[in-house]
Amino acid sequence: MNIKEIRQLAGWLGAANLSVLHIQRPGFDLLLRRGSAAPQVAPAQVHTEQPALAGAPLASIKASGPGLFFSHHPDERKPWVTPGDSVRNGQLVGVLQIGHLLLPVRSQQDGQVSAVRAAEGEQVGYGQPLFDLAG
Repeated sequence: MNIKEIRQLAGWLGAANLSVLHIQRPGFDLLLRRGSAAPQVAPAQVHTEQPALAGAPLASIKASGPGLFFSHHPDERKPWVTPGDSVRNGQLVGVLQIGHLLLPVRSQQDGQVSAVRAAEGEQVGYGQPLFDLAG
């Protein structure tokens, strides 16, 4: 891997609003970090209930494939979104971990998060609802 490729990876890291990228291959180990890493702490409890918002849930943000769901990056404490937060189309709301790979979970439409339907570290399947959105 050359410096041009590493710079491109660093750009993608920032564009995805992630703080860490770790690539391991036989004879090769690359760790990129953005900003200061938060100290390791036990995962926070995910609140799955939210007081009723105006209107019923309009849509769900669903898993794009199987994996372990996380509402925050492993090096960060704060989840990307919580119930009551407004989200925009394409906004990062979580990640799916498949082996050592973290894949972004993005909102497919604008809305307000009314509930988190998957627990931290829960094994989820393709199309499983992760968040409910209200108008």
